[in-house]
Amino acid sequence: MQALAPVAYLAHNKHSLFLALAPHRKVLEVILGELGLKEIFPRSPIITWAGAKLCSDGVEFQPLCSALLFSLVGFNPSQHNATMFPVKLAHAPAGCSARQLVHFGQNIVEKTFQRYDHGFIRNLLEYGTETPPNYNLSQLKAPVYLHYSQQDPFVQLEDLERLYRELGGPVTKVLVPEPTFSHIDFMWGINAKNAVFDKAIDIMKSYDNK
Repeated sequence: MQALAPVAYLAHNKHSLFLALAPHRKVLEVILGELGLKEIFPRSPIITWAGAKLCSDGVEFQPLCSALLFSLVGFNPSQHNATMFPVKLAHAPAGCSARQLVHFGQNIVEKTFQRYDHGFIRNLLEYGTETPPNYNLSQLKAPVYLHYSQQDPFVQLEDLERLYRELGGPVTKVLVPEPTFSHIDFMWGINAKNAVFDKAIDIMKSYDNK
């Protein structure tokens, strides 16, 4: 298993927006539910249009697009190719459930990696316990490679070390050799091929004859 920028434990997460919203996660879930919003940031023709018309080269709003991206998924201008905004925003964001974000907030506040908190009664029905149980990572026996960086606001070294210790199979930590590499760079970084993808492919090829 190849885990790129692996978000599991979030106890030391440094993302200011997530830290601000996490304590209010249940209220936000209720508000979104009342508005009928079960999905956040779905793929949208409006975002595709914005990528082409507002974020492309030569448009005065492009720096604002870059600033918004950095505020959401990590700051690193050296790995950012703004010219590719129209292509990026034609495919992303692709949406996530509102409950997924609430779950992230729960694990930030509780400083653990546990199943979704449905509330007292449903927790008893679903899990047989008043509070949601932690994920038992020791049951994961397959080899795991944790690809991480030093400047990822979501994956702090303390949280990565805890994940490393609790996984049940052979685990290898793979540090990206780019000191400013951030979270989004694992997908869109200019040097992602050399710094991440080639290494991951080499690891997979090493199992061909095993």
